[in-house]
Amino acid sequence: KSIVIDASHIFKHPYRANRPDRIVVILRGLPGSGKSYMAKILRDIEVENGGAAPRIHSMDEYFMAEVEKVDEVEISMSSGAVRSKKPLKKKVMEYLYEPEMEEAYRSSMLKAFKKTLDEGAFPFVIVDDRNLRIADFAQFWATAKRSGYEVYLLEAAYNDPVGCTVRNVHGFSQDDIIKMGRQWEDAPSMYLRLDAKSLLHDDNLEKNGIQEV
Repeated sequence: KSIVIDASHIFKHPYRANRPDRIVVILRGLPGSGKSYMAKILRDIEVENGGAAPRIHSMDEYFMAEVEKVDEVEISMSSGAVRSKKPLKKKVMEYLYEPEMEEAYRSSMLKAFKKTLDEGAFPFVIVDDRNLRIADFAQFWATAKRSGYEVYLLEAAYNDPVGCTVRNVHGFSQDDIIKMGRQWEDAPSMYLRLDAKSLLHDDNLEKNGIQEV
């Protein structure tokens, strides 16, 4: 049976005084399940309790691309009386999911993660990815353990396909979410798991907090 640890014993006083000096939290969950919200909660609670903000390695960053968009803006004519609309091109960063690039991006993120651990500037590091399969996060876990970090899994409890479809900000369809859900693998008992309910207090992750993602 997996060992489940109350997250308040890792992040809050007086318990945190006895936690390992260097920790890694690996997030797991479907798009729209609240992973990024939980990463924000962990970051804020860590800072509130006197720690430095964690380094967050997020897979989403690798799918951000610069795209050109056209907005129509109103301009005043020389007479000042007539206004017209003129197309204005601007470049913005937008999430563009390319499934064929996922493994390559995960490899790049693993290298960046290893570099963060080797440099040792961050005693607390978060891995923010879906991590549906054990193979998706096993190397992150092994790398952190080799670097002297204690590693915890934090799984998003919310997994309703309809709700995740509505709440995910990347436009995944319900069919996409269902297919991803079928890939889910339960973590073996060797992985320590965190229970974050004590950190959420009165926040309702399913109804209120997740809408902030």
